[in-house]
Amino acid sequence: MRKLLFLFSIFALVAAASAQQVFTGSMTLQFGGYWDGKRYVDLRGTKIPYVAEYIGPIRADGQVIPARGVRPGHRFGDTGIRMLGGEDAPEIYRNDNGTYFTSNAEFPIPSALDDMRIAASGVNQAWKTLTVGISSATTSTFLIRWKVYYQFSPGLGPGVQAFLPHPPAPNRDFGGYFSVPIEGNYLVTFNIASVGCNTPQAQSYFVQQFRWPQIPERGEGPFAEGFVQTVFSGGFPTIGNSEDLFYYDWDPVDGIYDETEIDNFGGQPNEAANFALVATAGGQQDTVLPTSFTITTGIQQSGNLGSLWFSDDNRLIIREAPPIALGLPSVRVMIEGGVSPGQVAGFEFQMEARVPTVGNNVPQVIELFNFNSNQWVVWDTRQATTSDSIVQIVIPNNPTHYISSNNQMRARLSWYDPGNLIIPGWTAQIDQVIWKINRP
Repeated sequence: MRKLLFLFSIFALVAAASAQQVFTGSMTLQFGGYWDGKRYVDLRGTKIPYVAEYIGPIRADGQVIPARGVRPGHRFGDTGIRMLGGEDAPEIYRNDNGTYFTSNAEFPIPSALDDMRIAASGVNQAWKTLTVGISSATTSTFLIRWKVYYQFSPGLGPGVQAFLPHPPAPNRDFGGYFSVPIEGNYLVTFNIASVGCNTPQAQSYFVQQFRWPQIPERGEGPFAEGFVQTVFSGGFPTIGNSEDLFYYDWDPVDGIYDETEIDNFGGQPNEAANFALVATAGGQQDTVLPTSFTITTGIQQSGNLGSLWFSDDNRLIIREAPPIALGLPSVRVMIEGGVSPGQVAGFEFQMEARVPTVGNNVPQVIELFNFNSNQWVVWDTRQATTSDSIVQIVIPNNPTHYISSNNQMRARLSWYDPGNLIIPGWTAQIDQVIWKINRP
């Protein structure tokens, strides 16, 4: 075993005056899929929301200035878990102890594997959120590739993959393009409910790789050595278990994890050699967040995808525009979200919105797309309101008709000009759109 006794960067949780930096977005999977026992599920095009929390900068001297603007007692990653609905599901693995470290540029780690034993309650439960540590010295787009293996086979020697993907169950292998707004170290929480990731046993092996994009994308592009690498968290998991070791893909960097590449950081002060990683799974209700929106009529004035996730007065604001034909709306937006595979007992669609000044005179229509009949179905028609109001639509019967074969859901929101408004330039302002999925 070659001990990693190189310089490392350490940054810890502190409180300071400036604001905590949190970034939101949606990552589109570029490749990946799995066999569900009946068919191959292709994950390409699946959108997964994320929340990235900045936890400290990268410095050339190997030191990292602690993150600033964080209140005492705050745990990085918890913000993303809460925002993406993970707090509704039990944590099945947690290795996030408030102290983090990375290797320096001399020994970059763009490809590594860590053992993880999840809590017994998480076996065969669909993962809801996944929080990982990413250190990026670039704002360029790169590919994140994740794999989950289930079996270690010793005795195969150097240059031979020691981890088996298939028995006793198919592995998960998927990835998408990602970038950070500023160079630095992050804990990023992804809502991977729509991916259908679960582990059929407690013991598994988690792979995280960072590569440059390739066309066509197969997840095999050059590794982003010296630019992007994994963040580790000091100490041992508080939920689940992991040994003080990982597999450092370094000789050569080829995506093969052989038994001779086992490594650690030599003990204190960077104890132990475990990825910063938190996973939640299960729960009786899933909250599906929008992963994309398309404005087909109207002009976007402000807001973004993250504006639709929470009831927080951060709104997606769309200005009215003349419809292309009589009877069509002046504002129309289509919104999509991804739900985790599995049985669905029913669901609820919820929207919070307003149309200031003229809302009481503007008809508002909510439609949901029925994938079984391949058509839009009107579920709610009412006058808009000038202040925020919430519409809740409960679908108790045939809920799966509104979920596509690749686990997508779709809603269409419309606002109509009745023809007698005296105030031009009115806006529809959407504060939140979510689906709440009930499990049997």
